[in-house]
Amino acid sequence: MFLALPGAHVDGHDYAASAAAAGAVAVLAARPVGVPAIVVTPERSLAEGALAGVLEHDADGSGAAVLAALAKLAKAVAAELVAGGLTIIGITGSSGKTSTRIWWLRCCSLWVWWLPRPDPSTTSWVIPGPCCVPAATPTT
Repeated sequence: MFLALPGAHVDGHDYAASAAAAGAVAVLAARPVGVPAIVVTPERSLAEGALAGVLEHDADGSGAAVLAALAKLAKAVAAELVAGGLTIIGITGSSGKTSTRIWWLRCCSLWVWWLPRPDPSTTSWVIPGPCCVPAATPTT
């Protein structure tokens, strides 16, 4: 999914068509972008509220609206997967995440087999159930 977010010098909305042509399966934007997209309404109140400061160059709240929509989408997907029996574990904090992730994976290796994501330099790992696969679906 391509997120059309405003930046300091360019706006992601201007690159949505290129992202779709390069294989993005969806576009989440705050205005029409010339390709099929989920379009959300910019809200200045979002940019000034809980998402204040997340995007420095978000004058009209379009970036905040895209991020708020992404959060709602993630919540819906997580609820669907949990309803199907998935247990979700998040490792958060300001320090110690990598060590905790490695410890957790070693503990899980006692009953879970896992495969790393295609990019081994990433610090994000997903364990979707009885195994970890690079691209988990509700049936894996």
